[in-house]
Amino acid sequence: MTSDYWVPLCNDFVSGKVASVLELYVRSVCLVESIAFILFLLVFEFVSNCYAELTTFGDRLFYQDFWNCTTYDEFGRKWNCIVHEFLYRHVYLVYTVDWGLTSTQGYILTTLISAVFHEYFLLCFLGFVRPYIIILMLAQVLMTFLFSGILRLKKVRTCVQNNLGINNGEPVLLALDRLRPGLPLPSVHCRFYGHE
Repeated sequence: MTSDYWVPLCNDFVSGKVASVLELYVRSVCLVESIAFILFLLVFEFVSNCYAELTTFGDRLFYQDFWNCTTYDEFGRKWNCIVHEFLYRHVYLVYTVDWGLTSTQGYILTTLISAVFHEYFLLCFLGFVRPYIIILMLAQVLMTFLFSGILRLKKVRTCVQNNLGINNGEPVLLALDRLRPGLPLPSVHCRFYGHE
């Protein structure tokens, strides 16, 4: 998929055959969503269940109905239950109960730690860091408060807005990544575990 569709599309963008970032975004949505769906099935249906079967792990609730979420906060709880439980028990509760932070401060700190861990994952396995991913993850905190506190929209409308935001995230990141050669978006490449 990527070698037949995405790489030529990015080459067309760099050479000027694709007129704008908007066109790059629109042409990449289907590809990115297909890859995200395949990776989701691979990780949550096949690998996680195989690992659970091998280790006789009893709790097989790896995700819930995240496609029905009406807020980003609810999406964060439902789409990856294992990571949510880990962050809730070992980060959020520690900072709110032991350190005495408010629930809002604990939520922001937990999201920051999660964002830093995502960047560390990129560094370890792919050999690069994209600091704007941290900024976009922290923007989810703002969207959580915006959608839950200020707008108070109907559930169906919020569900549609939430799914549009989630489904448009990966194409926007890929478009930002393709802009990097022409724009001063920060990126750190380093030699780490054999990556350069």
